[in-house]
Amino acid sequence: MFEEIEKNIYRIKVSLPRNPLKTLNSYVVVGTERNLLIDLGFNRDECYADLSAGLRALQLDMERTDIFLTHLHSDHSGLIHRVAREDTRIYMSRDDAKINSGFLRDKLATWEKIERSYVKAGYALDEQIKTREANPAFSAAPAAYFETEDIDDGALIDLGGIVLQTVHTPGHTPGHMCLFDAERGVLFSGDHILFDITPNITEWEDLDNSLGAYMESLKRVRRMPVRRTLTGHRENKGDFVTRIDEILAHHETRLREVRTILAREPGLTAYELAARMTWSINVRCWEEFPPGQKWFAVGEALSHLRYLECGGVIRREEVDGRYRNFTI
Repeated sequence: MFEEIEKNIYRIKVSLPRNPLKTLNSYVVVGTERNLLIDLGFNRDECYADLSAGLRALQLDMERTDIFLTHLHSDHSGLIHRVAREDTRIYMSRDDAKINSGFLRDKLATWEKIERSYVKAGYALDEQIKTREANPAFSAAPAAYFETEDIDDGALIDLGGIVLQTVHTPGHTPGHMCLFDAERGVLFSGDHILFDITPNITEWEDLDNSLGAYMESLKRVRRMPVRRTLTGHRENKGDFVTRIDEILAHHETRLREVRTILAREPGLTAYELAARMTWSINVRCWEEFPPGQKWFAVGEALSHLRYLECGGVIRREEVDGRYRNFTI
């Protein structure tokens, strides 16, 4: 149901069925004046069953519990309408709140805009439409728009006896935020740092060069006195600095791979590039990729291409309605 991580910090594992992430880590921080629930799970009955069971086992008073969403993704925010009360304060970064507002006010129009941008990346529209409902980012998002208390970098959330500071870490999303308990050296890292898997970095209209921003965010938090990292997914076992260095090295390796592929086959779209990149997934070929994973892979390819373009290493040309990429 739940486990105590540190004094007054608890983890509830929320299952993410039919998803390679497997579980979401929802955290509860208990203060003397207010409690804080950090991240929630998809808007699915199975996720709600796990989260509500954990909250009941903790005997958490939701009337004095606020909610912090590390970022806008539906595996973190989807259950908001099932969990929040009328007077619940819902904290989200100003940048992600703005994007989320536009998405939830007209979800289909926003999604179709994303699909059109992926068409320019070489991803056939009919292939995207066939898999739209299977993508939980669309199908398991919050049921409707919700009001948030928008917060910026360095804001303090005082729960009484425990003070948490926000740390803006753009990259995974434009407004991704971690929470830091400076007194105990505990970082709630959301999807900024994961130990068992590498966070997905995709292209965002609202964040130019998302991979560059992500790598700078990693370097920023690397300097912080973090004793323990509480991640958004999987397990929390690992050394903070070592893991950051591993993730940075992973992306440097990916960037070299992209340059090598484009030097060998100039003029590829992001979709064609993604089909040639190396992925840790148990399938024999690109055609066997699960729809959601193919969508994320194209997003990863786009973010790496944009990083190299910003660095003057490659150039992008529009040819017959598709963006094609060339080394310089």
